[in-house]
Amino acid sequence: AALAKGLVPIALAIPFAWFLRRFWRAWGWGGAALAIVALPWYIAAYLKNGYPFLEMLFIRHHFERLYSPTLQHVQPWYYYVPVLLAGLFPWTPSMAVLFKGRIAWDQRRRFLATIFCFGFLLFSLTLNKLPGYLLPLFPSAFALIASECHAHFEDTVAPQRSRMWLLACAVLIACIPLIGSVLPESLALGKLSISNMRSIDKAALVYAAAPLAVIVLARRSWAAPLLVLCVVASGIYLKAACYPVLDRSDSARGLWREIEGISAELCDAGTNRDWIYGLNFYRGSAIPECRSSAAHFEIRSSGRGQPEVTGLQRSTGTSPAP
Repeated sequence: AALAKGLVPIALAIPFAWFLRRFWRAWGWGGAALAIVALPWYIAAYLKNGYPFLEMLFIRHHFERLYSPTLQHVQPWYYYVPVLLAGLFPWTPSMAVLFKGRIAWDQRRRFLATIFCFGFLLFSLTLNKLPGYLLPLFPSAFALIASECHAHFEDTVAPQRSRMWLLACAVLIACIPLIGSVLPESLALGKLSISNMRSIDKAALVYAAAPLAVIVLARRSWAAPLLVLCVVASGIYLKAACYPVLDRSDSARGLWREIEGISAELCDAGTNRDWIYGLNFYRGSAIPECRSSAAHFEIRSSGRGQPEVTGLQRSTGTSPAP
C-alpha cells in the first residue's frame, strides 16, 4: 500500500499501532518489510527524476491535497456522508443495525469502528476529496455491519425486524436493472433524467421483481444469500444493457478508437479533465497543448460532453477533419 500511495497508508495505520501496542517489539520487522518493498522503487524514481519526483508525489499529492485548491477536487466537509451511503448500495439500509439496540462493544468491534472513524474523519478534514479515498475504509465498515446483522438475524425474538431490513435492501436491489434505462442519458446530460423510464424492457422488469419475490417467498435463512445472487444477476444485466452505450458515448476508450489514427497530429485546445486523462492513458503520453504544438487537429470540449475534433488550417494545406 505504501508503495502505491506513499504516506497515506502509514497515516491510516495509526489506530493499528494503538491496538497492537503490546506487540511493539515486533514493529521493527514490519518497518523493515515496508522499507525492503517500497524504498528501492522510491530511490530508483528519485534517481531518474530528481527533485520533481519528490515535489509531485509528496508535496503536491500529499500535503497540498490537504489545504490547496489547485488540485481541483475541493468538496465540503460532509462530502463523504453521501459517498458512504452510495458505497454501501444496495445494502445501505443495513446500517440501521448500528443504531438499533445495544452493541456488544468487544475489542474486535472497537478495533473495526476505530479504523473506520479515524480514516473517515481524516479524509473529511482534507480540502480535496474524491470518492475512491474511502475504499480502504469499506472493509472495516462491512465487517462491523455484518457482525451486527448476524446478531440481529439470529435473534428469534424479533425476526420481523430483520425481515424489514431485508425488504428495504430488496427494494434497492430491484432498482439496479431499472438504472439501465436512465443511466446513459443522465450521464450525457450531467443530471438525472427519467424520460427513458417508459422504455423499460421486460427483462429489466423480471430482474427487478426477483428480489421482491425472494422476500415474499423465501425462508428467512435463505433470504440474504438469495438477495446476493439477485445483486450479481442484476449487475450482469446492467452491464450488458449499458456498457455498449456508455462505451460509445461516455468512455474515453470509445473516442480513442475514433481518433487513434490522427493522435500523433492532435493537440489539446481545452478538453475536460475527465476526458483528457482517459485519452492520455490510451495514447501512452500527454496530448500536447495547441499553443505549444504544430498539430493539424485540435480536440476541445464544452462542459462535460464528449469532446470534438476539428482540423486546423496550416501552411501545409491540410484540410479540416471530416
